[in-house]
Amino acid sequence: MKKVLGIILGVSLLFAAAPAYAGDFGQCAGCHGPSAGGASGPKLVGFDKAYLTGKALEIMAGTRVATTPTGKSLIPVMAGTMKRLNNNNAAEIVAGSGLDKALDFVVAQH
Repeated sequence: MKKVLGIILGVSLLFAAAPAYAGDFGQCAGCHGPSAGGASGPKLVGFDKAYLTGKALEIMAGTRVATTPTGKSLIPVMAGTMKRLNNNNAAEIVAGSGLDKALDFVVAQH
C-alpha cells in the first residue's frame, strides 16, 4: 500500500511540475509526459510547429500510422482527442484552439 501511495504521489508531483501542460492538456500529458518529453507515448519536444502541425493533421485525417510496442494503434484515440481540442475541426489547426495552444506549449519546451 505504501508503494502504491508513493507512486500516486510521485505522479502527482510530476504533473504539478508543469501545470500549464498537465492542467490544460492533461489528456496529452498522460502519454507524452508533463513537459511533452515522452512517457508511454513518444516525446514531442524538439520539433518545430510546422512539423507537429503536419503530424497532427495526419493523425486527425487517419493517414498517420503509428503503433505501440505491442502493435496497438492509438491513432483513433489521439484523433478524437485532437479533434475535440481543435473545436471539432480535422481539416486545419484552428488558431487559438486547445490544440493550437498545446502545439505552442510543446514548441516552447527545450
